[in-house]
Amino acid sequence: MTSRMSKQEALKKATEATDPKELLALYGQFEASADVVKAIVNNKFCPDEIKKRYILYALDERLRTYLSQLGPSGPDILDAMRKSLEAWQPVQKLAPVPELDRKDTEAMQLYDIAQKKGAIILYGPPGTSKTYLAQMIAKALTDGNEHRMEFVQFHASYTYEDFIEGIVPKPQGHGVVYKVEDKVFKAFCKRAERQPSKRFVIVIDEINRADLSKVFGEVFTCLEYRGQPVHLLYSRKPFLIPSNIVIIGTMNTIDRSTTDLDFALRRRFYFFEVPPRVEWLEQILARNGVKDALTAAIKEAFIKTQPIYPLGHAYFKEVKTADDVRMLWEHQLRALLEQFFEFELNKVRDIERLFTPVWSPAGEEG
Repeated sequence: MTSRMSKQEALKKATEATDPKELLALYGQFEASADVVKAIVNNKFCPDEIKKRYILYALDERLRTYLSQLGPSGPDILDAMRKSLEAWQPVQKLAPVPELDRKDTEAMQLYDIAQKKGAIILYGPPGTSKTYLAQMIAKALTDGNEHRMEFVQFHASYTYEDFIEGIVPKPQGHGVVYKVEDKVFKAFCKRAERQPSKRFVIVIDEINRADLSKVFGEVFTCLEYRGQPVHLLYSRKPFLIPSNIVIIGTMNTIDRSTTDLDFALRRRFYFFEVPPRVEWLEQILARNGVKDALTAAIKEAFIKTQPIYPLGHAYFKEVKTADDVRMLWEHQLRALLEQFFEFELNKVRDIERLFTPVWSPAGEEG
């Protein structure tokens, strides 16, 4: 297991990353590090929503410390700045998050349970729209207010010092001092405390990739007992998870590199399976303008594949033609399945035979 990302590594990634989602995850981890954020927002691939979020963060966490210097009108200045910011709608977003489909009984069940219980995990194989669904619910629970939403992606080297709080060196005079710095979750909880009547939602993508006992530490207790404070490891200050915070995790059940959740954590979350769904596949293909005959062929192969491997419907989100299906197979699905069925490659060939008629209607299997 590698050590957690250093600031130098973060600066390098912030400069070189070309995927807006990577930048968003990096921002979530280093929001309090001004030099890393500067590198992120200077990256041409940085979506505008990160820039907007940082302004909100600066207003809440940084500028308020200078209220005394702003004079009696200081609070009014900051509140006016926040109100003015609401008029800015970012033009470059990671991906449009749709409104909650209130006719979808499963989505509505998740929405109801999330707001009542405060902590849920969506689990299932890759490509079943778990993250998409989590963000949809988060948007509905927060009325689309980005300041009340947070997104973070766990990985194998993610730690308590990334998520709760850590000791960070700060230059002072000719030397260095070490200060306790709030990290993603602790900072988010502080934001929620300032608006107790509003619901705040944090989406933790790939929640089972990290060692959760180490990431949450003593905060583990607060997941179950929202009103019971604990003393944090470094600051030694009391901390509790506000009752207006909802945690939505996503968990990939296929990846064999992920760690199992222990029973203590399972007790603190409600679990909901998100399987591959034929009806969602149909909706994707319909939005893409796929013809009926091709849709029928894809559906048939998709359904017959499920007993062999739970292939997610989201893999087909870019499919518009039969050739797109062939490209999807040759450059994504085959490699995925060969890795999964490392010692059972005959199953990969079985699935390929199911999909070949989609792009070779005459039965040519080349």
